[in-house]
Amino acid sequence: MALEETKAGYYYSAALHIGIAAALAAFAFAGRIFQKPPEQQPVIFQMVEPTPEAPMQPAQQNDAPQYDTIDEPKVKDIKPIDLPAPQPEPQPEPDPKPDAKTPDKSPAPKPKEVEKPAPPKKISIDDFRKKNPAKPRRQPPRARSKPVKIDKISPSTSNLDKFANQSRISVKGGTSSAMKNALGAYAQYINALAKRNWVMPDSIIGMELSCTVMFNVSAAGTISSVRIIKGSGNSDFDESAVRLFKGLRLVPPPDGEPHNISLVFTTEK
Repeated sequence: MALEETKAGYYYSAALHIGIAAALAAFAFAGRIFQKPPEQQPVIFQMVEPTPEAPMQPAQQNDAPQYDTIDEPKVKDIKPIDLPAPQPEPQPEPDPKPDAKTPDKSPAPKPKEVEKPAPPKKISIDDFRKKNPAKPRRQPPRARSKPVKIDKISPSTSNLDKFANQSRISVKGGTSSAMKNALGAYAQYINALAKRNWVMPDSIIGMELSCTVMFNVSAAGTISSVRIIKGSGNSDFDESAVRLFKGLRLVPPPDGEPHNISLVFTTEK
């Protein structure tokens, strides 16, 4: 009997709950039907710059193989073992340092005293001039012309006659015969001196040539105005003769007067 009453009470309670739930659902549905729809608000749009999207990262794959876990057996507590304390390693003994020699504390030698030179003695100008007399200036020796030996000249005119065709020398009127011979010998001396100093050009070796040379001789024996008055036909020979007579150094004429002389100069030695 009690069991049946319990079941009846359970059914009543369940029907009551279902009825309440149905009433609530009907009330909510009716409120939605008769409720006014809300007024729509205007929609406002705002332009926004899109943010850059982050690059997609690949999903990390766990390639590691998976294993089944195994429960490890519990280990019994182990009593600590007393270990001996570590002994320190022996350090190498340092190398013995050499004994530092104590420097000799002998006294340094004293520097020698430098003797100061005695100050120079003062001397008066008169005493200085007496001890150092002025020496006379030496003048260079003057060049002197060496005398030239000339053969004796005979008073005859044979020397002039012999070289009349080869040399001529100007003579003033009233000149004595002896002076004429001396001037003739002077012309011979010039011709012989020219022969000794002449250097034959290579282009005329073996040729027989002759030219007449005229020049002036001053009272001091200086030659000037050398010229060819009769050429040989060979320019090398004529030019060599002009250079030769320009370079001669003569003694003064025997009469000490200037003269005009002409000579026939040949290639014969």
